[in-house]
Amino acid sequence: MARGWQVSKLLDAAKWYARQGWPVLACRGRAPLTPHGYQDATTDAATLAKWWGQWPDANVGIATGAAGLVVVDVDTHDGAPGLDSWRDLRGELGLDGETVTCETPIGGLHVYDRGNGRQVRCSAGKLGHGLDVKANGGYVLAPPSVHPDGGTYGWAMGYGPHEHALAALAASPPPPNPWPPASPRASAMPPWQAWRVPCGGVALTRRQSRRRC
Repeated sequence: MARGWQVSKLLDAAKWYARQGWPVLACRGRAPLTPHGYQDATTDAATLAKWWGQWPDANVGIATGAAGLVVVDVDTHDGAPGLDSWRDLRGELGLDGETVTCETPIGGLHVYDRGNGRQVRCSAGKLGHGLDVKANGGYVLAPPSVHPDGGTYGWAMGYGPHEHALAALAASPPPPNPWPPASPRASAMPPWQAWRVPCGGVALTRRQSRRRC
């Protein structure tokens, strides 16, 4: 059972994401707790309160397709070379990586982009070894969810959705080149401060290499 402060942050997070128009689902570990999985994701505050009243330590999932998001999951689990693949892909395509970014407890990344109405399917490994895409028909765990192996997801410093604007998925050329430079920073600050995570792992962007721990 999660502690009271953590339960409050989980529900607060779910409601904040919902207010951004990102449909939310409740998860046990990575698995959705509702019968229809990501299809049950909602922005309705009363439904979210009911779910977290029933499952107070549930993780917070975001239905990527329904939210209009395309998220690259940079995987490092069991030695997967996601960080190297992501760095190589960015170099090949000239991407600067300036967008909303979540750091996972096992050293990986979730790199968020705005889909701009493009119909992008989920995929595994098509962009490179250790690189998965979460889009239509998918979801990701979001901060401050707890990883099944321990540790919490957290927004990279300066790259949370309350601090930085989403990069827009490129209209052309078609994937794999979906990450143009980010638009100006977002300004709305959510009602929490504990979702930031310290510097760690490989610095993947110019700003990340300069950020303070």
